[in-house]
Amino acid sequence: MQPINWTDFEKIELRAGTILEVADFPGARKPAYKIKVDFGEYGI
Repeated sequence: MQPINWTDFEKIELRAGTILEVADFPGARKPAYKIKVDFGEYGI
């Protein structure tokens, strides 16, 4: 994996949210969970 430069990093949007629900995802190819996250003003 190649590191990215600062210009590319500035294009990334990072957000934090509150996890509301977690459920198994048996249909996934690899073990996974489905999560429901509240991002505040950005929605759920």
